[in-house]
Amino acid sequence: MIDDDGHAKLSDFGLSRLIDATTGTTGGLTITTVAFSVHWCAPETLLSQNGQITKAVDVYSWASTSLQLLTGDVPYTYLQQRSVLFEVVHKNPPKVPVAALRHAILDTNKLWELLNRCWVEPNDRPTITEVKREMLNFYSEALLT
Repeated sequence: MIDDDGHAKLSDFGLSRLIDATTGTTGGLTITTVAFSVHWCAPETLLSQNGQITKAVDVYSWASTSLQLLTGDVPYTYLQQRSVLFEVVHKNPPKVPVAALRHAILDTNKLWELLNRCWVEPNDRPTITEVKREMLNFYSEALLT
């Protein structure tokens, strides 16, 4: 999703909420169905009683989306849908050998390490600002080599 100034925004329409622009609240909106994109969904989103969506959820999903962009396959591509749900709920990150990232122009070991840090417990994940800083460093290093 791109804002009016041309900046990319993190989003997932399966988890999005309608926010009243004037009050900043959901305005009494009741959501009866939420469609999860389980391949990219953080475990706490699936396990939450109150549907709390945090910035840590976005970091988890960013890592899963990045993995798909780098490998050409959805996370957990080797599993059936029910098995993916089991793996996510039990906090088992996708298994992808670093060799699958061989076409990346970045240091694949560092990149894989960053992705894995985005799939840990929510409070232990980097912020998206930290992720951005590391990615810029990765690209700077790649351009210098």
